[in-house]
Amino acid sequence: RVTLARFDLSGWRAGQAGRAGLEGLEVGLTGAPVDQVRVASASMEGHDIAALMTSAVRNEAPSRPPAGRQAYRVEGVQVLRGGQGVAGMGRLLIEGEAREDGFSGGRIAVNEVVVERTPETAVVLDVVGLDRLSMDLTIDASWTPANERLDVSAFAFGVRDLGALALGWSMEGVNIENPGASPEAVRLLQAQLRYADQSLYERTLADQARRQNMTPAQVRDQHREMVTAALTGPRPDPALDGLREALLRFVAGQAREVEIIARPPAPVTLDAAQAAMAQGPAAAIALLGVRATAR
Repeated sequence: RVTLARFDLSGWRAGQAGRAGLEGLEVGLTGAPVDQVRVASASMEGHDIAALMTSAVRNEAPSRPPAGRQAYRVEGVQVLRGGQGVAGMGRLLIEGEAREDGFSGGRIAVNEVVVERTPETAVVLDVVGLDRLSMDLTIDASWTPANERLDVSAFAFGVRDLGALALGWSMEGVNIENPGASPEAVRLLQAQLRYADQSLYERTLADQARRQNMTPAQVRDQHREMVTAALTGPRPDPALDGLREALLRFVAGQAREVEIIARPPAPVTLDAAQAAMAQGPAAAIALLGVRATAR
């Protein structure tokens, strides 16, 4: 069963960017784990819709979008079973920009993805001690063809009341049109990782302690020993020692946020990075110019 309150289509003309949108979509399902999906609104704009439809009818790969801005939006998604919500999403936004010189960039933002307690999700929710999960995801990236540079300024994922993880990196030699063409040409310019904890680590300690019949303090001691063993070299090393001390402060509960930044003195190929990692943490940290802080 499908019902739709409204559908709009504008800009239907070959070679012209158009828009399509809908409101009030409801889909009834049978023989599935859920029985109803509702979407408050959804839209697509900035694409040559006539060309997309032509490609679909001919079973051809769609052409690249015209230069300019493209956007996709979905809002108010509800997934129900027996009239009760089991999951949902507040908003999905995908924005992109394509230029005549080949530059492309965009953003993906997913807000308020909710997973409610059900028999299927109870095991996961019990581990973290929550009745529901509420998550957000953001990705910001761009690609410049002149030097085949990929910049991911943000790859961030967070779960409310638990914590948030953010990654970012810049690389050259990345051919997004043919990703497997020459992996040996890919070079890392810089990267960063940041984790901000709200309660996930404490909850994980408590769950592990229950399962192993230990106290959270004993589990914390285990983690401290693991970090110390993995990141202690045969001689003093400021970079290695700094990473170890930052992680130990986090394990001890003295810091809630850890940031690790890699700024190699020269671009590093993936082969060189793998070779350094095989030699141990100290070699990899030296090659990548790793620095860590905890606060």
